[in-house]
Order: sequence, then C-alpha cells, then structure tokens
Amino acid sequence: MNAATRQDPAVRLSDETIQSLARFPQENPNPVLRVAATGQVLYANRAAVDLLEACSDGRTIPSAWEPVIAQVLQEGTSTVFDYPHGGRAYACSFIPITAGAYVNVYVTDVTEQRQAVVALRESEARYRAIFGGAPIGIVRGNLAGEMLEYNSTIQTLLGYSEQELCDRGFLAVIHPDDVPEAAECLRKVVSEQDASKQLEVRFVRQDGQSVWTNLILALVRNAAGGPQFILGMVEDISDRRTAERLQRERAVQARELARAREIQERLLPATLPSWPGQLEVAVRFRSALDTSGDLYDVIPLAGARNSALAPLQIAVGDVAGKGLPAALVMAEALSALRTLALQPRQSLLREDASPATTMRLRSQLLHRYSGPSTFVACALAVVEPPGHHGPAQSSPRLRLANAAQVPPLLYRGGEVTELEPPGVRLPLGIMPEPQYEELVVDLQPGDVVVFTTDGLAEAPAQEQAAAAAGTAPGELFGFERLTAAVARAAAGGHDAEAVASALWAEVLAWSGEAPQHDDMTLLVVRVPSAA
Repeated sequence: MNAATRQDPAVRLSDETIQSLARFPQENPNPVLRVAATGQVLYANRAAVDLLEACSDGRTIPSAWEPVIAQVLQEGTSTVFDYPHGGRAYACSFIPITAGAYVNVYVTDVTEQRQAVVALRESEARYRAIFGGAPIGIVRGNLAGEMLEYNSTIQTLLGYSEQELCDRGFLAVIHPDDVPEAAECLRKVVSEQDASKQLEVRFVRQDGQSVWTNLILALVRNAAGGPQFILGMVEDISDRRTAERLQRERAVQARELARAREIQERLLPATLPSWPGQLEVAVRFRSALDTSGDLYDVIPLAGARNSALAPLQIAVGDVAGKGLPAALVMAEALSALRTLALQPRQSLLREDASPATTMRLRSQLLHRYSGPSTFVACALAVVEPPGHHGPAQSSPRLRLANAAQVPPLLYRGGEVTELEPPGVRLPLGIMPEPQYEELVVDLQPGDVVVFTTDGLAEAPAQEQAAAAAGTAPGELFGFERLTAAVARAAAGGHDAEAVASALWAEVLAWSGEAPQHDDMTLLVVRVPSAA
C-alpha cells in the first residue's frame, strides 16, 4: 500500500475493520467475497450472494471489478473502488493476497454517505447564491461564535449596516432578556453538542424598538464532515406574534361572552306567570353570538288586592353594548325592575303606580350609579286584571311606557297597530330626570300584544329565503315584514304559545341557523276569546 492510498479515509476505514469483518464473514451484514485472479468467486457470504445476484448472474463478479482485481494483484496494493449499481453506491475494498493469488473484497453500501456529501455541497452552493438576496436574515460566523457576515435583509430589519453589526457583536443586538438563552444555544452549536438550535428571540433595532424573530443557529460542515462555519437564519415573526396575541384576545373574549350568556340566561325567567283562562303569556329568546344584553321579565306586582290575579309587570329591553359589560348591566336592570315591582303597597312604588313612574325611578338609579354612557332601551307595561279599578273595568287593562324600545304591536280584529305612548322616548339612564308618559289600552277578547327587541326586525336573510323573496342575501327582515308576520300568526285565534311559535318560525326561516349578531326576544300576551 502506497502512502497516498494509506491516507485515503476509506482505505483507513477498511484497514481498521478488515480483521473484525473477516472473523465473522458469514454473519457479516456487508458483502464479503474471495475472488481468484481468473475472476472466479471462491467464497461469498450471504450478503455477497445477494449482491452478485443483483449485479450479475449470481455466480460471477461484475465486469467492472475485473480490471481492478488484476491491478491490485499485479501491484500488490489494496485499493478502494466505488461501484454504483441500481441507484445505490458501494465502496469496494480490494485486498490482494499475493501468496494465494486471490483478492478479498469487502463491500459497504455508502449511498447515504455519498448523498449527504452531495447534499452538503449543493447546500453550500445554494447558500453562496442566495445569501445576498434571501428574504430572511442570514448571518455567518466562525467557529468561535463571532458573526462576520450579515446579509442585506437583516441589515434592513435591524436598521444597522453590516459593519455596525460586526462592531457591536451578534449578542449585543439581542434583547437583554433573551441573551442568556441565545448565548447558550450558540455555545451548544459551536461546541457541536447540537447540530442546530431554534428559538424565538427579540432583536433590538437601531431605533430602540424590539422585533420578534425566529432564530435558527446551525453548524455547517465541510465535505469531509468537519465543522466549517456557523450559520444563523433570522425570520421576522412580528405578524405571527401579533396574530397569536389577537387569537389569545379572541379566546379571552369568547370566554367572556360565554360568561355573559350564562349570566343572561340564568337571570331570565324560566317560567312566566299568567291568569288562567283570562291572560296568556309566551316568550321566545335567542342569544346572539356577541351577547348584546336583551332582557325580558314578567312578574306579579306586590300587594295585589286579588292574589290570584295580581297585576303583571312586563318588561322587554335591550342594553346598549355587547359582551360581559352589557350582560352585567342587563342583570342590574332586571334586578332593579324586580325590586321595584316587589315593593309592598306602603312603599313609594305601590301596585297601582304607573309604568312611567317605575321607568323614571329606574332611569334615575341607572344614571346615578352607572353614568350616562350606560343606558337601556325598555318597554315596560303593567297588565291589570278585570275589576282592578272597580266593577266598571270588565277587561284587562294595559298601561305602557316606552324608553326607546321597539314599539309593541297590537293585533285586534285582523288589524295590527303600534302601541306608542306620547312624549319623549329616551333610553333609561341617559338623563337624570326623564319624564315618561304612558299609553292605556283596554284589552278585548282575542287581542294579541307582541313585544320584540330589534333583533327580530334586523335579522338578515339567508340565501334561500332571500331568493324566495326576490331580494339580496343579508337584507333585514324589517318592521314591515314583522307586522305582516304578526297578523298571520295571530289571525287563527290560537293561544299565545301557538302565536309565538308561528311568528318565531317565520323569522328563523328568514334568517336561518346562522349566528346572529343581536339577541332576539319575542314576548306574546294574549287575551283569550270569549267562550
């Protein structure tokens, strides 16, 4: 073996492993052969037989081996010969045994190693080509961890020239809080403890602003496998971080809305009082995606002369705003209305106090303790039973005040009219001393009064309903359609539950099951027809 051959890494590897491989040739997973000068195979282990069958007829050596065997026998020196076949690369060590005039052949599949070398060389070439114009920041450093090259992208990102970055040092432009982790990652890559490290760090720009980046530090090796230089790749992830922050905020908002819906649904009454045979009440409610704070309540007033037919306070309202704040104001508004309704007769607000008085007191409290930026639209009615004001009162009487809420609709004898009290209609809480007026209506058998919030009229049309109506998707249901729907639902003389179901079904057929952006509340009061 000449000096040049001995210096070949593959030959050295063969020399070091030949003895151990030869001790167990049959069990060796690598092909081992003994070949005569004539090319006759004198011995082949199982792996070699498989190789021969793949490369030739299974009994003779590949023709490419013949001149190599002749040469090593003639020169008496070992050699390593690369033999490609079938998409694989084999390193074949030929060891001449001159006394016996044969050659021992040891074959190793080096496909992966060769591919790795090729890939590394191609990678270096690509690096050279793209370094200057890469869309991400690239830095190159020596094996001491000193960064010596910065491409234009990272210079633009940080606002420093390459010379300024080299003078300051790589770690000096990293946020102080992130330096310990970055320094440890760089140390591990330089010391070859890790081939690469990835971390998210903040760099400090020349203007003092921090920018979040994804930093990858990698040890690049040369063709021989030795460490060559440190490569750093810096990707600006500010947009991703912003998106993640927004996602976290949306998750918090979703939890807040869930809590708001829970508050809202727990406070709304599960069952509604009525006067059997004389007054029916039904309700439908659908919480919006954003929880806007609709409220409704039906509660007997305290101190009634006839406990079986206590006057009923009916409230339907909508709190300004959305989310948890709206739900909390809705809870407070309901609580106040119930408190005022349950006052004994001896208190300021007796059973015969008007809805206008209740609204004025409620508005004062809301304005005093919540401020003018918090307000509630509310229609408040009291339905008094027959005879409440003496024998001359033969039917239920409705007394209505309205603080900027959707006017209730009265169905009577096939006609639908709005019930609108005179005077101002300011929301509750917007002024300290509002003066509300009320409308009084003596209800007749068969009358239906429909209270709604604006969520019904503002329900957007889904595509199929819009096509059937000859309009564009998203068009609002509107008050005109709502009025017509009330007329259809109430015309059959059905009870309050049936009227509510028919009207609700028509609105949902218009809007579909898509999430609503406003609560929808429907409350129906009906005086049964005379038997």
